[in-house]
Amino acid sequence: MKRADIAATAGQLRLILYAIERGELDATATERARLEGAAAALEAMADGKT
Repeated sequence: MKRADIAATAGQLRLILYAIERGELDATATERARLEGAAAALEAMADGKT
């Protein structure tokens, strides 16, 4: 998988998180934390920091 694809997926997760913050989507604290963790992990992979 290309780093650009991984970065794009992380970006999509960030968009979901922003929608949650704006109140456009509902999510529990656990769901938000999981999305945040997934986005951070993918960003680290895309940056080559794993």
